[in-house]
Amino acid sequence: MPERRAFVIDLYLSRRMATVLIAAVMALGVLGALLLARGSASAADRAAPAAAPAMRQYYLTTKSSYGNQANGAGVCAAGYHFASLWEIMQTATLSYNTTLGATLADSGDGPPDSSGWVRTGNASGSFTTAGPANCYDWTAAGTGDYGTVARPSDDWTPDQTTFQGWFVETFNCSFGAPVWCVED
Repeated sequence: MPERRAFVIDLYLSRRMATVLIAAVMALGVLGALLLARGSASAADRAAPAAAPAMRQYYLTTKSSYGNQANGAGVCAAGYHFASLWEIMQTATLSYNTTLGATLADSGDGPPDSSGWVRTGNASGSFTTAGPANCYDWTAAGTGDYGTVARPSDDWTPDQTTFQGWFVETFNCSFGAPVWCVED
């Protein structure tokens, strides 16, 4: 039977040296775990995040149309249509197209404080109330016919008379007004 020999190593570490040694071993363990995790990540995990989808655009035409022309061909640019107020009411979810649309000195990247014809979602009629008024479904331009125009409210006081941040009113169909257009 072979003879066994024992080796004894006596280490005398100060408390400070033991703390440093333990911290170094722990740091090496954490670094190793991070390197392993990074190496196991797939290429898809390391890919750049996808760009946010583009926001739907809207704009106010720079040219005016009579009430019977508001829904006409060519009023809104290709890829856009005559907007219902319901489509453009929440402007925070949209992007104003300053290339196609009207702007004013302080518009920035947003819409101008200007009125334009807007669809209402009502039955055909020539009412004198904003909302129902729609120039007989945008076919009339008589002096006694009325449609609805809307603009972002410029009165930010608490007693303003607006509808969800828009100032709406009736407008005579025989007068020209810009048209609100929204991306298809």
